[in-house]
Amino acid sequence: TPMKGYKAVVRTDNENVLGLVSDKYQLLPHKTVVEGFRNALKGISYEEKIQVPAKGQNMFLTYKIEEQTLEIQKGDMVALQFIARNSYDGYSSLQIALGAYRLVCSNGLVIGKQFFGFHMRHMGEIAKGIQLGPLIEKLADQFRGTLPVLQSMSRKYIDRGSNELFDPKKVEMPRYLVAHAENNFRNGETVWDYYNAYTAAITHDMRKESPNAQLIYGQKAWNNALKLNKEL
Repeated sequence: TPMKGYKAVVRTDNENVLGLVSDKYQLLPHKTVVEGFRNALKGISYEEKIQVPAKGQNMFLTYKIEEQTLEIQKGDMVALQFIARNSYDGYSSLQIALGAYRLVCSNGLVIGKQFFGFHMRHMGEIAKGIQLGPLIEKLADQFRGTLPVLQSMSRKYIDRGSNELFDPKKVEMPRYLVAHAENNFRNGETVWDYYNAYTAAITHDMRKESPNAQLIYGQKAWNNALKLNKEL
């Protein structure tokens, strides 16, 4: 039923409705986002992962750049990773987060408390493609700037008797994920070990693949680790 001031975003192949949005909403196609990343990363070796769950209204991207790494402690390297999501339901603009990938154990990390939004102002910008180069350079600089924080985590030792380290209510994660994290931390000692106990659970032990949930829990793990690091 037509509604004044609104329009529907509809798939052309099966006529599924992906979102009800303002009639001023400008669609940013998933394909345009992927092309924007690929253009910005020309000449750089990267690993791309594209996930489009459910009906297709959301897309999640990761771009792992292994040639840009940080050494947290001897032999423990993390690689730069960009994490992005795009939606057709009007919930958010294209959003890009700074991430990392721990090479020694294949854990995905979400570094930072927020996403960087990218807004398309008019259809002409979409037609020409999106220019992500400056934003990616900015995030790469921030990645290098996190080294002191990550190294600090690796030097801060934890009182293992704290009841809040693996309290589902305190860390705001599902009980089963917290149980996996607690098991992962069995031989851990530092805030870095604690952080990676959670990222390992989020990366490898989710009961159902959910890129959005992984991002949310990944940010919570980062925030909890930062808080703990400041308290010690």
